[in-house]
Amino acid sequence: RVNVDAVVRLKPDLVVGTPSTDPLDLALAARESGGISYVQPAESVTEVERGALELGFLLDRAPEARRLVAGIRREVAEIEARVAGLRIVPVFVDTGFLITVSDRSLPGDLVRRANGRSVAGPNPGPEPFEPCDVMRLEARIVLAVANRNERTPAKEFASCPDGRRLRTEVISPDLVRAGPRIPEALEAVARALHPNAVR
Repeated sequence: RVNVDAVVRLKPDLVVGTPSTDPLDLALAARESGGISYVQPAESVTEVERGALELGFLLDRAPEARRLVAGIRREVAEIEARVAGLRIVPVFVDTGFLITVSDRSLPGDLVRRANGRSVAGPNPGPEPFEPCDVMRLEARIVLAVANRNERTPAKEFASCPDGRRLRTEVISPDLVRAGPRIPEALEAVARALHPNAVR
């Protein structure tokens, strides 16, 4: 949610939200402050690049935005080239308590670009999965989007058939947010999926 009163007090010219921002709050904050609103696209690497370019134009920083996006594209292409031809790895993306995301999300796109396949598919729903259900989807890796000191689900799979063969990798949630760290995020995902090939 958006603290509309706090935004209005700042008198912004531009109010930037993400796809998870309450659209009514965003519209109200922009209207009451006299600014314009913009929702930064964040469902894939390509959308993050588009958002950077659009924000560059909105902020009158188009040349800087173009240089930023050119750098992101170059680094992403280099990482994709390193994993090209490697075996596709079935992955379950865990955002906490075995709640996952669509393969049409930014984490799903990062998994795909790293030669992985998100086993939850395009419409996994908001409910948590049971550990053995994840195993039935034939996941080989659980990619936990979590801080290192947070609970990760590795022990929960031990009682499932073949549960001990499942590997859990952790990447920081800061990496899978729309922004200039996208190449770093892809590198982390690629290393998690292909630890012997990507160093």
